[in-house]
Amino acid sequence: MPVYVRYIDLNGCKNSYCIPEKPNGYALFMLLDYQTFHSDHAEYFIETFVKKGYIVFSSGLLIAEWGSKTAVKHAEHLIQLLLRQEIINEKIFLCAEGTGALIAQQLCCSEDIHIRAAAFINPLLSLQDCLIHYQEDEVTLKRFKKEMSRQHGLSHCDRESVANVDEKLFTDYHLPVQSFLRHVKKDNVEELVKVNPLETRLLANEVSDFFEKFIPAT
Repeated sequence: MPVYVRYIDLNGCKNSYCIPEKPNGYALFMLLDYQTFHSDHAEYFIETFVKKGYIVFSSGLLIAEWGSKTAVKHAEHLIQLLLRQEIINEKIFLCAEGTGALIAQQLCCSEDIHIRAAAFINPLLSLQDCLIHYQEDEVTLKRFKKEMSRQHGLSHCDRESVANVDEKLFTDYHLPVQSFLRHVKKDNVEELVKVNPLETRLLANEVSDFFEKFIPAT
């Protein structure tokens, strides 16, 4: 468990990071998609990394931003702020789930921060992926189009306009990146995601094993 949790107000948004009892000198930025990653899953996931010595931090701005430049800049500023406040290696680890990958991809090719390695969990790697993914849920699709129009200035949120935004936002990057799949089990009656702490921690350990390949031996 962390010794303490620090909260940072940045751009009017709530941000936090957990400080482990015995830091290993590395930080992990989590871009969790709370629309699909239940809060209890997130807690178990983050706890695993804190126990391993990582400073783990995240931001509340990233929900419903759909990879906007505003969200990317916010993430960069948060990372830079953490690096100024804590004694950690400047090359951080990145873990993104679902729509968090929309921001993570842009961080991977940022000139202002340095990513050591990135892990994507059930990633939606483009706005077109999101549009297709939400076709079966009319309510979610409507919200997606509304938020997309606001964040990216679209007059019509159709496949062609979304594809054009993809081309502007995402560029190639050359970093160690690995994707992981998380099998989501839902309650047949209430359609709620079932929380399985063991499965979540096993997934976190898989991601951790991937990251450890890029930590220099001491």
